[in-house]
Amino acid sequence: MVGGSMTSTLVLIRGLPGSGKSTLAQEYAARGYRHYEADQYFMRGGEYRYRADKVHVAHRRCQERARASLRAGHNVVVANTFTTRAEMKPYIEAALRYGCDVEIIEATGDYGSIHNVPAAAIERMRARWESIDQHKVV
Repeated sequence: MVGGSMTSTLVLIRGLPGSGKSTLAQEYAARGYRHYEADQYFMRGGEYRYRADKVHVAHRRCQERARASLRAGHNVVVANTFTTRAEMKPYIEAALRYGCDVEIIEATGDYGSIHNVPAAAIERMRARWESIDQHKVV
């Protein structure tokens, strides 16, 4: 177990594009957490190559990787927009299945989108944003 803990932890970092999710997740990764994001799917040769038709595949791959690490007893951090509770549910269910603790963090910075997400898309995400009660997410 990372850090000598008997219980693994899943940390979900949610926020709009440019809010600091990836930077915060990298801090967890530096402490030994396995770090996953759907955006990692679109990295090719060090370059971000987004394809809207592959978003569902990217999210499924992220979930699979996180689930496998949790099953293996690793601490995991996942950074995605997670605008709705339903988007977090597969991760939380996996963590509960493997007896892991769950922590949800909301990134609220305003650093600008490193992936050039259009302002209109960010506003659509903001409009569907669901507040959460960490004890009632699933």
